[in-house]
Amino acid sequence: MLTNDSIRARRMLKAAQDAASFCQGFTVESLRADRVRALAVIRCLEIVCDAAEKMTSDFKKTNQNIPWRIMAHMRKRLSQLYFSIDLSVILETTQQELPHLITALTAAIVAEEKDGASDSDAPV
Repeated sequence: MLTNDSIRARRMLKAAQDAASFCQGFTVESLRADRVRALAVIRCLEIVCDAAEKMTSDFKKTNQNIPWRIMAHMRKRLSQLYFSIDLSVILETTQQELPHLITALTAAIVAEEKDGASDSDAPV
């Protein structure tokens, strides 16, 4: 059975993958010219960061290679300062940082599934 952290991690992973794919081959200028795409990428990042804030402290401790504080800070910026969002930062985040996050989340999900499988095999 999936835990809330597993569900959130999967949602984070999907949103991160979407944001990264939406920005493939884009420059700041081309992203700025495509407002719908820019808003979609920003929304994906909001989903990633919002889910990250709701992860349990146990999950965060187990996965310290994920930048939890940075994502919390980014979420606040995206949701509260939306008129001053710098698309160059958004593009850099999606092209430079998200690939690392995607790798880390994938590993965390696999580890969580293994732990869940071993827990369900335990005698009652």
